[in-house]
Amino acid sequence: MSFSKLCSDRSRNRTIKLSASCDLAKRGREPVMKSLDRFNPESLNELEIAERAHQFRATFGIADKTYVDIIEILEFRIIDFVPDFRLIIRRDIELKNTAETTIDPPRIFVRETIYDAACEGDRDCRRILAHELGHFLLHMKIEGSMQRNLLGYEKQILASNSLSSIEDQADIFARHFLVPPYVAFKNREDIQNLADLTGVPQNIAAAAATISKRVEMLKIRDYQASK
Repeated sequence: MSFSKLCSDRSRNRTIKLSASCDLAKRGREPVMKSLDRFNPESLNELEIAERAHQFRATFGIADKTYVDIIEILEFRIIDFVPDFRLIIRRDIELKNTAETTIDPPRIFVRETIYDAACEGDRDCRRILAHELGHFLLHMKIEGSMQRNLLGYEKQILASNSLSSIEDQADIFARHFLVPPYVAFKNREDIQNLADLTGVPQNIAAAAATISKRVEMLKIRDYQASK
């Protein structure tokens, strides 16, 4: 499947900011509140997001990789398919959130300390960048009017649930992109080892191991394992 088929077509003259949340309190990085959520008219369940993560791993040539070099993906792989994409590093004081994604122009902005730490293998920061990648790949057609405002939710999204939340979708994508089901299932009995192998926080590894045991994950898990 082509990259253009995997991604929704980008609409021109529209910029959508999608902000990652970060609860980091170490190394002087202050906690950041989770941004106001937006909702995707396309509800995606766990299996659908896992399948898309698998397809993108294959597109980027890392389907068989246990450890994902998220910096390489953002710096060098995406531009092969979206030539005008850029990863922009900002001084911390210049960026309100730890990271932000815009659709037009296609950019992921990230704080310098988050980028540097991710380059050093910081697991939380690797997750943040994978979360933003999820926004970029999954949420190219979200209308700006679908943002939660300070007075409450728009009428059009009152019936939305976690399957429609772009923050939840990006979190799920990041988990499956960094810890694919077949790797999680293979190492399900040793969560610390799974976290070490894939370079993710232990709670993410634990969630990946739990999800990998679900019946609906059997097809994608076995398909990946056979490759």
